[in-house]
Amino acid sequence: MVEVADEGAAANWVASLRDVTSVCLGAGAPDLAPTIPKADPRDADLGISRARGAIGETGSLVLDSRDGRRSQLLVPTHVVVVRVGDVHATLADGLTDFEPDLPSALALHSGPSKSADIGQVMVRGVHGPGRVVALILTG
Repeated sequence: MVEVADEGAAANWVASLRDVTSVCLGAGAPDLAPTIPKADPRDADLGISRARGAIGETGSLVLDSRDGRRSQLLVPTHVVVVRVGDVHATLADGLTDFEPDLPSALALHSGPSKSADIGQVMVRGVHGPGRVVALILTG
C-alpha cells in the first residue's frame, strides 16, 4: 500500500517504477496514464485499475467488472487506485454503499494468488498478477 495525494501523484509514482516498460489501463483509469508506452494486457508489464472501494477488515480491493478484467489479471504487476473515502470497514458496509449502482460482478482482490494444493508447498502467483499495489488517494 502506498499513499499519494491525488491522481497526478499516482501517475508520477507509477512513472517512477524502474522495471516497467509498458502499461495497460482499465476502463476506469484513463486519467491515471503515466508517460509509459501503452500495450495490450497480454504484453504489458503493468496494469492500472481504479477500485470501486476497499474493505479494511480483509485488506481487499473491490474491482468492478465494467473496468475490464484483462488489465487486472493478465499483467505481472497490478496497481489499483482507490480513494481513502471509498475504504469501508466491513464488506457489508461496502456492499451497502455500492448497492445503488452494482455491476453484474464485483471482484475482491486481496493480493497475489496462492495455493498449497500440491505437496502442501505454498506457491504464490499461481494465476493473475504476482504483485498487487494499492495506491490510496488521500486528497
